[in-house]
Amino acid sequence: MATLKKILNSFWARLGVSLLGIPYVIIVTVLAYRSIFYTLIIPKRAEFVLLSCGITLFFAVTMIYTRKQFITVIISLGLMFLALPIIMFWFGEWSLIIPIIALSLVIFLLSGASERTKTIFGAFLLLYYILGALGYYLIATLFTPHVSEITTKKDIVSDSGIYRVYIEDAPGSAAGTEIMLEPNNKDIDNKILLFRVKGYQHKIYVNNDPNRKPATEIVLEWDTETREECIDQLLAIAPAMTFTLDEKQYEAIGMPPTIKVKNESGKTVEKRNPVYLKDLTEKQLDALEIPAKGDILYVDGKIQFRYISAVVEKRFDLKNREVFLR
Repeated sequence: MATLKKILNSFWARLGVSLLGIPYVIIVTVLAYRSIFYTLIIPKRAEFVLLSCGITLFFAVTMIYTRKQFITVIISLGLMFLALPIIMFWFGEWSLIIPIIALSLVIFLLSGASERTKTIFGAFLLLYYILGALGYYLIATLFTPHVSEITTKKDIVSDSGIYRVYIEDAPGSAAGTEIMLEPNNKDIDNKILLFRVKGYQHKIYVNNDPNRKPATEIVLEWDTETREECIDQLLAIAPAMTFTLDEKQYEAIGMPPTIKVKNESGKTVEKRNPVYLKDLTEKQLDALEIPAKGDILYVDGKIQFRYISAVVEKRFDLKNREVFLR
């Protein structure tokens, strides 16, 4: 017994156990990042609560045991920083937030940092939380629509599984009825937690006619068409249809991104080289990574979305992602 007590009180034992706190910091860091770009869904809340409490209890014991170690002191300070985005973006998911906040606060108060350090850092943290919450509120107030929208139809997935759409309706408002398109292959499903991607929402249909039909009566149907069929339809609508490409796409199809032309005054200037859909060869279409067939969406019998536009515009690439506050 004396030997075990001696081992537990040794510097090296405490140092080794303090390293166990690093995985917890990594987990909280990942959650803080995902809180910005994903909506949290907890499919089995009762099971998650038990798991969350068990994990929190385990790390709480190890951190309290090593509270005077330098690693644990640093971890206690870092956790307080990381908790803020989780609280702001996933506000209301208390089964996740409360264990993180409780552990972070307890370890911070019990850590081996001096009282002076705790006081100074505590004041800094208070300012950090106040400014963070205020900034989030102001941004959300300025850039988030204040119209109350109701999701009437959610997650109607395309045949390929790449896209999904849902209908949002704002009865009695000029915002009208909207159909939003999202990627369906960017969610992260850990079985215990589902992280639903946000920031890629693309509006493909709007009807703000005061006498519009109820959103619940709108019929959405996914279908699959070949590339040739889609192109024929697009050219029938707009024979001179052009694509806006980036530098890599111009390089892929073997065309210069800019050309020299003369303006009205006769001066030679550079302008973007127009890429006409009707002029693209099969090889160039392949170079733009347009699949041989893909998804199209019918809204009340009319096509409102074709996969070609989403592919060429790289609509769901990371560079086109936005911070979505709602």
